[in-house]
Amino acid sequence: MDTNDDVSKGSRPMRGSSYWQWSFEVVSAPEVNAFALSGGVVRVTDSLLIRLDLPKGEIAGLLAHESGHVSHRHRSP
Repeated sequence: MDTNDDVSKGSRPMRGSSYWQWSFEVVSAPEVNAFALSGGVVRVTDSLLIRLDLPKGEIAGLLAHESGHVSHRHRSP
């Protein structure tokens, strides 16, 4: 499975999201994690996708959750 392709292929513009240039990418890391950065950057670790073996619908939900952090401007202390 080409995880970068799977993660980004199904992404669509979100209503009211033109403020950000969205970027979804799988990064290589041993941690099982997904995170959002300011400006529309969303990253998922390859370990999360491999170890949890999520169906595509659940990956979409994960990306939506992380995108919500960006949209609501959540910040880490």
